[in-house]
Amino acid sequence: MLILTLLDNPLAFAAYILALIIGFTVHEFAHAFAANQLGDDTAKLMRRLTLNPLAHLDPLGTIFLLAFGFGWGKPVEINPNRLKSRTDEIIVSLAGIFANLVLATLFYLPIRLGLIDTNSLASVLLHFIVLINLYLAAFNILPIPPLDGSHVISVFLPIITRNIIASLGTYLLLFILIFSSFGGGASLLSTIMNPIVSFFSLLTTGNSSFAF
Repeated sequence: MLILTLLDNPLAFAAYILALIIGFTVHEFAHAFAANQLGDDTAKLMRRLTLNPLAHLDPLGTIFLLAFGFGWGKPVEINPNRLKSRTDEIIVSLAGIFANLVLATLFYLPIRLGLIDTNSLASVLLHFIVLINLYLAAFNILPIPPLDGSHVISVFLPIITRNIIASLGTYLLLFILIFSSFGGGASLLSTIMNPIVSFFSLLTTGNSSFAF
C-alpha cells in the first residue's frame, strides 16, 4: 500500500496529503464555479463556491484519505432544472476533471523549466501535486457513480435508471477502492486507470510515463 510506504517518510506523507487536498478542493470548486456560471447557484447558496478545503471535505472520503491515502471531496450538488441544456450538465460534470488537468499542467511548469532543485521538498510537493491531479482526473472520468464520468452518461438516461445505477454504483466503487487498497484488486484498477493516466500525462507534461 502506498500509504504505508509514505508513512515511513513524514515529509513525503505531508506533501502527499497536501497535494490531495489541493486536488480535490479545486476539483469540487470547479464544479461549483461552472454550475454558477451556467445559471445554477445551488452550490453558491450552499457555500461551495470557495477554495476553502473545509467546505469540500466529505466524511467518508476523509476517512479513506486518512486510512488508505486516497479520498475524495464532498460532491457538489446541482439543480439540473436551472441549467439550460444537457450540454450544460456535461460541462459541469467535466469541470472538475478539466481543473485537475490544468493544475497538473501549471505545477509541472517549474519542473519542466528546471526552476527548482530536483532533490528539494518543493520538488517532491510539485511531483505529488502533478500526479495526484492526473490520478484524480483519471479516477473521476470512470463511469462509476458517483464519479463525474457517470454523470456524463446519466444525462442521457431516464431518471429511474439514473437512480438505480447511482445506488448500485456507490457500493461498487467502495468495494473496488477497499479491495484495491489491500492489493487484491490493484491490478484491475491499475489496468483501467493507467492508460488514462498516461494519456492525461502526455497532454499535461508531454511525457506519458511521468511517475514518482
